[in-house]
Amino acid sequence: MEPLLPGDPEQVGPYRLVNRLGAGGMGQVFLARSPGGRPVVVKVIRPEHVSDSEYRVRFAREVEAARRVGGFHTAQIVDADPDADPPWMAAAYVPGPSLDQAVRQRGPLDEHALWTLAAGLAEGLTAIHSCGLVHRDFKPGNIILAADGPRIIDFGIARPTDASTMTQTGAVIGTLSYMSPEQVQGQPVGRASDIFSFGTVLAFAATGQSPFAAETLGAIVMRLISPPPELPQLSPDLRELIRACWAQRPDERPTAADLLARIGGRAGADWPPPHLADLVGTALPVGAAVPPPPPAPPPSDITPQRWEGEEPGGGGEAESSPRTGATLRQSDANAAQGKKQSQDNAGCWSATLMLIPVVALAWGWVDSLPATPDLVLPGQESYSGAPLVTDIEESVRAVAFSPDGSRLVVAAENIRVWDFESGEFLDFLDEDDEEKTCTMVTALAFSRDGSTLAAGCDNGALRLWDFESGQQTATLVNPDRYESFDCRITGVTFDEDGAVVASVAADDVVQRWDVASGELLSAAGPSDPEHMEYATANPEALHPGGLLLATEYEYDHVRLWDAESGEGGPVLQGAEDNYSVEALAFSPDGSLLARGGGEAIDVWEAESGRLLLSIAHSGSQWWFEDLVFSPDGSLLASLDSDDRAYLWDLGEGGEEVDSFSRATALAFHPDGSVVVSGNEEGDVELHYLEDPQGG
Repeated sequence: MEPLLPGDPEQVGPYRLVNRLGAGGMGQVFLARSPGGRPVVVKVIRPEHVSDSEYRVRFAREVEAARRVGGFHTAQIVDADPDADPPWMAAAYVPGPSLDQAVRQRGPLDEHALWTLAAGLAEGLTAIHSCGLVHRDFKPGNIILAADGPRIIDFGIARPTDASTMTQTGAVIGTLSYMSPEQVQGQPVGRASDIFSFGTVLAFAATGQSPFAAETLGAIVMRLISPPPELPQLSPDLRELIRACWAQRPDERPTAADLLARIGGRAGADWPPPHLADLVGTALPVGAAVPPPPPAPPPSDITPQRWEGEEPGGGGEAESSPRTGATLRQSDANAAQGKKQSQDNAGCWSATLMLIPVVALAWGWVDSLPATPDLVLPGQESYSGAPLVTDIEESVRAVAFSPDGSRLVVAAENIRVWDFESGEFLDFLDEDDEEKTCTMVTALAFSRDGSTLAAGCDNGALRLWDFESGQQTATLVNPDRYESFDCRITGVTFDEDGAVVASVAADDVVQRWDVASGELLSAAGPSDPEHMEYATANPEALHPGGLLLATEYEYDHVRLWDAESGEGGPVLQGAEDNYSVEALAFSPDGSLLARGGGEAIDVWEAESGRLLLSIAHSGSQWWFEDLVFSPDGSLLASLDSDDRAYLWDLGEGGEEVDSFSRATALAFHPDGSVVVSGNEEGDVELHYLEDPQGG
């Protein structure tokens, strides 16, 4: 949730806008307050589409269809004005996390909760289908876990069953691994398509991942049109229900009403599940007044203070800092023209050639790498102390500075490099990846001397470059750990002399490679089978050098492991043993370990396991996505799931010294003076901890 930005309307219809919630395919979404003080969600059509008559008709159709949907397990449309300029609609605000967020942060649901979830979703789909509608985007992200049960949201792509099945020729709506076979192949879809997706959503809630997820579009399609997985870990009744939904022929699937009958009395009244109770309970209650965003603090200097390692005491009053610094802007004169990006992948597409027009339009492939802006740096004419928003049109996944601070590397769909001193864009590093060995970069790391850059990928591949020449030197792939959801790389590090590179994956397995030869030296995960069963859903952090691993352990503890052997080490407990473990990070020198979870951050001395500091973070209603230490360990940046970052001064007892929004990736400059952030819109922003003008 973000504060309103300059240019945002203050009022839409009778509703006063309070915060930004996000953006969808049709428009911007706001949290608002009704005249009577009730929170509502207002969706406003994008300005660039207002003049598009077909788009305006589509919006009007959405409103007409969605207002007919009732029931206890859907978000009600309470108001709308399709003829306004711009058009808008208002829906009941449903407090709570999405099913996707809850499962990824806290793990799968137990069987009792799964039956309750299934009953609520089946009831919601029955209400949708009884109005002649098909949701078409039924997935965990569109299910809110409210205090009184699950709610289906986002009818932005719901359509009457007699309407066109496509928004444009060949374009598929939805998220691929939750689609039905007929939907992913661009065929007409009906209510049975939602039933197939219902089965996949239940499987995700039970296992922590979509059983049809894969690292390439072709692989997802092949899984969807092949016999479904067996799901032996589920009870026979639940497994039979899900597999009935996965019938390849739509007419062989049960209806939503059939599902309700099959579920019968298995749904319980004790909701929410115990391990999700605090997530559901911390959301804004319906009927509560919506507080306005806090005012921005006045700008002043912050000088990071080094923490020498003694246990910090209570600090004085925190100082405020400038909230943002320079960012990126489009510079036509210096824009770098990219090279042609290959769309060929014979190994994936040989069996699915007929689907290429469908998925290519859905994902918006382009024929060349996009032009890239230069950096706008302090002292240049356009620097004003506020972010200059520029969209490189790709969601930023990772950011990193070279060890000497002279280069900034940003990984989105492509990896870009800037000269940080001059602001000049230098090059793309991955335009030669014609085989698409890396589908998405998820982690970046430099060797300590800056000679080698490593990029970890979501399919388990690890790519290396000679950074001085920009030439790729290796693609490291373990065939046993490739193109699997569990194998996506979440962290990368080098040993002290850069001879060994190590990566940790989502399932806590650490792989160590010889940089010169490309030989796999070791691949090991924690030796505890019970821990490994749920490892993919929980965080991990790799110690600098790659010989020590920290993971969540038994929900609210942290455990250290030998990364080479998998042998278990000390178990660390925070100041409050009822907090979950949502994010972990080691300091750059490896001396400190931080954990974020619930409403607190704990910092330990890594070698001794001694708890040094506990920081209350009660102001946020969201969970932790990431933690990043400053180079000297004096500051800690935390990133919440609402894309808001906070800076904490560890030398002053954990005082909050700054915060900023719109962040999905963070990195400190080596001199500690700048934090760089990237976001899903493709913006890269520089947040200065000291006045860059020196004033």
